[in-house]
Amino acid sequence: MEYTEAKIQKHIFCEFSASSLIVPNCYFRSSRYEMDVFRVTPAGLSYEYEIKLTTADFNNELKHKKMKHRYMDVAPYMSPNYYSFVCPEDVIKIEDIWDDRYGLYVMNGYYLRCIRKPKKLHDTRIEQKYYWKLAKKLMFKYFNHADKFCVRSPE
Repeated sequence: MEYTEAKIQKHIFCEFSASSLIVPNCYFRSSRYEMDVFRVTPAGLSYEYEIKLTTADFNNELKHKKMKHRYMDVAPYMSPNYYSFVCPEDVIKIEDIWDDRYGLYVMNGYYLRCIRKPKKLHDTRIEQKYYWKLAKKLMFKYFNHADKFCVRSPE
């Protein structure tokens, strides 16, 4: 099966949207790194899902995002409570993930299968004010997407 980032995002949405707020492709708080999928539970716990479609893309992760992974330990206000990689089967081996706290999910046909659940990186929960910011991000994504398909009358 051919996977794209959007297809995998949709699978994550289907898996977790009943119990969480799911935001695709967003920058959050002070982070300068885009999150492929950001998930927040009603309790304020946050999850980041980093989608990797190829082994080469995964291998470049640590080279190009070294600071991002350093934030996981020193700046909890900028990083999620949980972090996982998501990929098609056979792209990432569990032993290749350098941090044993990171989770791994693989696409198995039409299902998202957990290979390893992520461990909690820190206890800092999302404050109420950030829910408003996430809602605004979703609103702009929705209306920017809808604009692509709107039929406009000539002015």
